[in-house]
Amino acid sequence: MAKQTPFLGNFHPKSSFTSFINGNDKPPNNEHGEMQLNPNTNLQPKLLSGEKLIFSIEKVLKFNSFMNYKQGVSGALHLTNYKLAFVTSSELDDGPENFFESAINSTNEIPFTNIDCIYQVFSQAKKKKLLAVNSIQQPCKRLMIYSRDFKIHSYGFKMVGNNEKIIQFLKQMSQYAFPDKNNLFVLNYNLKVKADEFSAEPPMPMFIRQKDWQDELTRIDQHPNWYVTSANENFQLSSSLPEYFIIPESLNNESLTEMAMAFDDQRLLSWSYSSSFGTTLARMSCLKTGMNTLIEKETFLINAVKKSTNTAVSVLDLIECCPSVKDIGLSGEKLKELCMTGKLCF
Repeated sequence: MAKQTPFLGNFHPKSSFTSFINGNDKPPNNEHGEMQLNPNTNLQPKLLSGEKLIFSIEKVLKFNSFMNYKQGVSGALHLTNYKLAFVTSSELDDGPENFFESAINSTNEIPFTNIDCIYQVFSQAKKKKLLAVNSIQQPCKRLMIYSRDFKIHSYGFKMVGNNEKIIQFLKQMSQYAFPDKNNLFVLNYNLKVKADEFSAEPPMPMFIRQKDWQDELTRIDQHPNWYVTSANENFQLSSSLPEYFIIPESLNNESLTEMAMAFDDQRLLSWSYSSSFGTTLARMSCLKTGMNTLIEKETFLINAVKKSTNTAVSVLDLIECCPSVKDIGLSGEKLKELCMTGKLCF
């Protein structure tokens, strides 16, 4: 019996595969993988109120994330006193901005506060970190920017054709990319409010007033068992607690003031949440080191919660069951290494 060949429908073994991983990419128009720009296009950045343009360089190539520095988009790279902005003609023609983009910064804009470090790439094996004190003597082939949102942005200067301009750009970059707090750009960003919409009352509770907390207690029907204390008014007890917070009704301002010094950062017991089923969440900091002899103060506060809830209290020590600040920092560094391998740029 003759061997039958299985039917494969319209399958073509040699058909090409089209990836839609980067659906917005357009095919390159020249041998460098560069998209040609309209010479009449005005590639100027959008500036915020008070923002100033410092330096611009054209014919910069922003590399595609998955093309190993072989394909990208050509445009102008602008340095302002607030950000690094890359502008392309294709971006100008894209129409409405992505809904998920920042209302202030576009995808191709990197605020200086988001820059972690910058590298000058001279060859495949040589790169140098750009610092505020660097003396720029020679141009680099690429500029790699590691941002704090786990992205790597890579720009190529091969098409610029003016080494002196590249050096000037790098010098300006080293001066402005790492601002101290005195030179940090601040935007006075306010919502526009019509005159007839103005009200003396805030549109939503910000919990900076005593009335906000009292209204919250009334809303969840907990006002008989808890009350709003003003013991921390003007932050006289703790700088990390709000001026007004909620405590059990059996406590008073005098007892709070007396016990505050026994706890870390003077963070006393404060109410956080109550459900309609009767569950209540309260929190406080632990006793200061060496204050274990004052454990009765901690017990006194726990008993005050029992009186307000009329139920047994379950105490959860977050120091025992949660990672330390140091552990969280180390985990963040490991995650950063996994996400920012240097092989991909965005």
